[in-house]
Amino acid sequence: MKIDLEANRLFPPINVPQNKALGIENFILTYLRRHWCSKTTGKIIKPAKFHRDLYYFVSNPEKYPLAILVAPRGFSKSVVTMFFGPLYHALVTRKYEEILLVGASQDLADKWLGKIKHELTNNEKILRDFGELSTDGMNGGKWATDEIKLANGITIYSRGRGSKVRGLHPQYIVIDDIEGDEGALSQTECEKIDRWIKAAIIPMQLEEGAVLHWDGTFLAPDSVLHKAYHGRSEGFGEEWFRYKREAFNKDGKSVWPERFSESWLETKRRILGTSIFAAEYMNEPISSLNPMVRREWIRFYENAEVPKFMYKVLAIDPAISERETADKTAMCVIGGDNTTDNPSEKYFVLDADQGHWDINSTVRRMFEFYRIYAPDIVIVETVGYQKALVQTIEREARDRGIYLPIEERIPDRDKGRRLKAVSPMIEAGNVVFRNTQDELIDQLVKFPGSAHDDLMDAFVYALTEFKDYWAYVQEETQKNTYEEKTEHAIPQLAY
Repeated sequence: MKIDLEANRLFPPINVPQNKALGIENFILTYLRRHWCSKTTGKIIKPAKFHRDLYYFVSNPEKYPLAILVAPRGFSKSVVTMFFGPLYHALVTRKYEEILLVGASQDLADKWLGKIKHELTNNEKILRDFGELSTDGMNGGKWATDEIKLANGITIYSRGRGSKVRGLHPQYIVIDDIEGDEGALSQTECEKIDRWIKAAIIPMQLEEGAVLHWDGTFLAPDSVLHKAYHGRSEGFGEEWFRYKREAFNKDGKSVWPERFSESWLETKRRILGTSIFAAEYMNEPISSLNPMVRREWIRFYENAEVPKFMYKVLAIDPAISERETADKTAMCVIGGDNTTDNPSEKYFVLDADQGHWDINSTVRRMFEFYRIYAPDIVIVETVGYQKALVQTIEREARDRGIYLPIEERIPDRDKGRRLKAVSPMIEAGNVVFRNTQDELIDQLVKFPGSAHDDLMDAFVYALTEFKDYWAYVQEETQKNTYEEKTEHAIPQLAY
């Protein structure tokens, strides 16, 4: 859609390069070359062929008005789609009066807009050839973290996934990696993202006849992006152009050897494991044909089924960082009937929660669980610094005058082996869940392909402790029974 900016200009005219046919690659080499420099050596890293493919798609949007562009994580696809492309259109083609950048969160979207703002106000070559474009402080201007209006009449917005976009009228929309790890691997989040795209973004695109480019990486077979790319989602038909690249070409060579050598990629594969590498670098997310836990094994319970008297285990899997991108601290409470000497036929997953909590928040949450469920034992994974959590909990318990049956556990580092040991209990229907425990269930059925498995870890710790408890009960029962029989069987001798 061609916009007559000259007729709608709000600000004084500026000098614009006469070469309006300036191609995007020359534009990047002239004004943004340093963004292809290595952060360690400072030398230019030659872009790969697939980067030039992306150049072509973003600079010729009339040929690709609807496009899904898939590339490996960390291969600078977002630099081209969220940074080079919008800046090129804002300065050179000026075809689109409003441009919208959409990220997984508002902060991530704002980061890309911030990079554009920095170039507009600090890039000497851009200032020399395109003039002062900032409208900061000008009457009718806008220079905020989520919206900027350029002196040439172009407006660029940034919005996070799920944000309100009503009232915006962009003619060029870029969606970048909006699922993130958790979004791609949580069924609930996938459904929310799918609804938001179809209820907010697609109608806006249709109303304006806008260009819509969606880039990302396949993180799971049932991610929103994967379904859209493969036409398994309503509304993503043949009108969408599709493009996908993997870290390795079909000949086994790196798709970007100047940045990632074959040996580097193979090392990454060994570190991450086949499943995660297949998703993040090869865009081939693995759906295990023989998962340790199948979704059809999951059984649910009603509150009325929960026994009045239960032996309860609270397990805590502490995170090693509070960053939003790091693992989360997770807690899980499991209870079983303890009114008989035999193991309960059912283990009730009473609660499961996780969060990016600092140590004080973790302690408060633990005592809240303790108040609600009164567990018979509290299990805490302790590796390295995590011992400090146990010490803090014990100190808080003393201050509150509470006897806390807390025990430390050093985990088996093989998560698969731990889950495999308890999976028969789930398959047999002996473990039952609340119907609100979607995230825990997702982590169980998608292991090892899930980005996070903290709830799963806490769940396995609790269930393993339960198994050990009942094994102890059975052993003691058998020993007592044997002693009673022996006592009655051996005649007492008189001396």
